[in-house]
Amino acid sequence: MNLHIMLIVVCLLTGCVSTAHAPRVTLHATEEAAWKMVDEGALLVDVRTEREYKRAHLEGALHIPFDSLDDKLRDFSYPKTTSIVVYSQEEHQAAQAQDIFKKHGFSEVVSGGSYMDLLVAKDMRD
Repeated sequence: MNLHIMLIVVCLLTGCVSTAHAPRVTLHATEEAAWKMVDEGALLVDVRTEREYKRAHLEGALHIPFDSLDDKLRDFSYPKTTSIVVYSQEEHQAAQAQDIFKKHGFSEVVSGGSYMDLLVAKDMRD
């Protein structure tokens, strides 16, 4: 059994994730669009805490903790035209991170939503 799927099942059975963020049966447009952008070369950015990132993260994701995102983007070396998919532990924080990227002049930024939603969507695609 795929390690990601096993982790999701254990979390659901033990209650470590709320039912509001339970894996979806079908892919939603936001996850589909996010993974399509990543497939086409978008930068994947994880804005969760250091602890959450170290525990597990999506392959290839750049880690910039949400609490330091505004400061880190002042010296961010990527062009403002870089396509970016940002995700967090919760969808609302990913949306806030998207706004911060846009405030710094990045125009091709989308919120990929939550880590769990993107993980499930990726496993469903594979």
